[in-house]
Amino acid sequence: MDNLRHLIVKIIFPALFLILGLGIIIFGLTNEQSLFFLLGGFGLLAVGILTLLITIGYEHLPIVLYKVLMYVFIPAILVMFWMGFRSVNDPIKFENEYRRRAEVVKERLVHLRDAQEAYRSTHRRYTGDLDTLVDFIKNGELVLLSKINNTPPLLRDSLPERELIRRGFIIIDTGYISVMDSIFKNVYNFNPDNLYYIPFSNPRERFEIKSGTLMRSGIEVPVFEIVADKKIYLQGLKPEYINQDKVISLQVGSLTEPIKDGNWE
Repeated sequence: MDNLRHLIVKIIFPALFLILGLGIIIFGLTNEQSLFFLLGGFGLLAVGILTLLITIGYEHLPIVLYKVLMYVFIPAILVMFWMGFRSVNDPIKFENEYRRRAEVVKERLVHLRDAQEAYRSTHRRYTGDLDTLVDFIKNGELVLLSKINNTPPLLRDSLPERELIRRGFIIIDTGYISVMDSIFKNVYNFNPDNLYYIPFSNPRERFEIKSGTLMRSGIEVPVFEIVADKKIYLQGLKPEYINQDKVISLQVGSLTEPIKDGNWE
């Protein structure tokens, strides 16, 4: 009984490697994991086999085979295990960095979209020039209308607002407020000069901006599009991950549809 218990204890460690290696291989094959992921599983399986051989009595193995196992097989296993780990870890690291960078780019695109909307409210069109848009943010003004209502209570429900304005009971006062104070007043550490450039680009590259018009039901509708190419804001990361279909260039607006949304919204 003691010998059996001792044998069970000795084979637990290699058995764990065998089970883990088989589990990784089965999971990798059924979930279309990378080759390196599968190599990691085979590496664990090999470690299990090797440790099992050593456990049951490596002194019975030919000395040449033992040296091959020690000086060739074990280093190869370690390399495969490391490559398998990288094959799992690298996509996770990329995904985290992709999301982090995308959030920064999205924030800047939203600021540009807000500026385009303000520009249209003043000029009745969008601009396709980034210099013009940033200059408008720095120096432009928006009309600010305030209404003073001096209408006697008895007349407020008996006359339309237009008539009350004509009679002078309601006074419309026109003022102006800078774009910076109106739209970006509460944006922390806002610098309009940063809006030229796509975050994480090195050397710095500008956003691509276009404007135009579409005909909808006989009406000419202004449209715009601002794009940050994924190859620019993901510079420095592995191309094989950047080129995945699920990794997208980010944009707001469209030249083919009268929309202002971001393509992530």
